[in-house]
Amino acid sequence: MGVRFLSPLNFNVGRHMRSNRPGVNVVATLTSREVQSLLSHLCVRLGFCLPPSEVTRLAKSPPGDAVSFTNAVLVAEGLEPITCDRQLPAQVYEVVYTAFQSAAVRE
Repeated sequence: MGVRFLSPLNFNVGRHMRSNRPGVNVVATLTSREVQSLLSHLCVRLGFCLPPSEVTRLAKSPPGDAVSFTNAVLVAEGLEPITCDRQLPAQVYEVVYTAFQSAAVRE
């Protein structure tokens, strides 16, 4: 059946954990350095330590919004975003959202 992804329409952060941004998505362009920093932060803070090949892939061609980036991280970690433990996508999204929000302000 394939991997099912979270989408801006069905990804409700508030459904997964307390958040003041339920259902919000941010579109921005992250630089390679920002992606590497974000992935390093996810590794240290949440234990989502992607293989070097996935870090390189995401740094070269990062998804353009917070929800898509969250999906990409979860899939690279071997998880199915829509069916994994509900707190995991929300925790990853909170970190990703902050990085995308900073990049959007920069743009």
